[in-house]
Amino acid sequence: MLSALSDLIIQPEATSNDRATEKCLTEAAKNGDLSRVKRFSDPRRIRDIDCKSTCQSQGALNPLMEAAKSGQFEIVVYLIKSRDADVNQETRFGHNALNLAAKAGHKNVVEFLVQNGANVVKKASNSSSGLRYGVEKNALIVAYENGNVEIAKFLLDRGANCRDIWDSAKAKGDWEMISILQDLKHFETEDKSVKNVSEQIKNKENLQAKFEAAIRANQEIRMCENSKQELIRNIQDYQKKISQLKNEIGRLDKEIAMKKIQGDYLPCEALKKLKSDIDEINELQMHFSKPTEDEEVHISKECPICMLEIQTRVFCCVQCNKWICETCLESITQSQSECPSCRCDLRTQPMQRNKAIEQLLRQ
Repeated sequence: MLSALSDLIIQPEATSNDRATEKCLTEAAKNGDLSRVKRFSDPRRIRDIDCKSTCQSQGALNPLMEAAKSGQFEIVVYLIKSRDADVNQETRFGHNALNLAAKAGHKNVVEFLVQNGANVVKKASNSSSGLRYGVEKNALIVAYENGNVEIAKFLLDRGANCRDIWDSAKAKGDWEMISILQDLKHFETEDKSVKNVSEQIKNKENLQAKFEAAIRANQEIRMCENSKQELIRNIQDYQKKISQLKNEIGRLDKEIAMKKIQGDYLPCEALKKLKSDIDEINELQMHFSKPTEDEEVHISKECPICMLEIQTRVFCCVQCNKWICETCLESITQSQSECPSCRCDLRTQPMQRNKAIEQLLRQ
């Protein structure tokens, strides 16, 4: 409460910088604490917002440099717009706000510093300490060497000397940056080794296309080789199976030969002839089979259907072996087509003529 009231009391501006106040202001700027920056940057607390004495004697960074290095954009805007901080103030070792922001990659801070008068061409002062610590570089060199290409392009558009990074781009083989540098009207080179760079860049697309085509061709060849190897493996598997089948065929051939030697084998024509003979014998046996006991008992009697003496041919049922005269068979066939004894269907199993019984009846 007392500190707040003391701030409201009109006090004269400070005649010099207090080191403790400088330290607090620098720390607040680094951390992005805008309220503390406003408090410690009050003219009644600090006279030199750029802290020139500390920068030159000790090589320490001032509040603007710390804010630019940390990317604290609001702090940078406040210090420049409200407190008129010097954007080109350097330390004993040649550091300045633009170099630090370019090195850290804070493009918005770099753009704001350049818009407010930051020198994009000047390098670090050629003092012995500057050369000793190796910081005799400007923002363009620092940005490009740290990989911040977009910041480097922005600085080139704002008038940075493209010769500053020519040797570095040439050493890296960065043809894209070399092409950008050559396109700048105010840049000319006597280096014969670089005069053909434009032609090389023009041929870059053709070379890239050839490279990609070669990559695709190599991939297709590799796929074909893999397919070829797979087919070779399949062929080897098939050859093994063929070899196994050949062995099985050889075994069967030996078995067939043994069967022929044993005498059980007959050619197909002989088998057909034997089968035909067996069927013929079966047919004859069926027609000339001996009558059953029931047939012998009733052999001298009449037909079991019409009860008349049999004068015609005799037919027997294939199922029950009962016989009837031909006249009764015709009558049954016309009426019901069933055997009178076993009721089997005479259309599918017709009665067969029994010549043996006919001979017995004629005796």
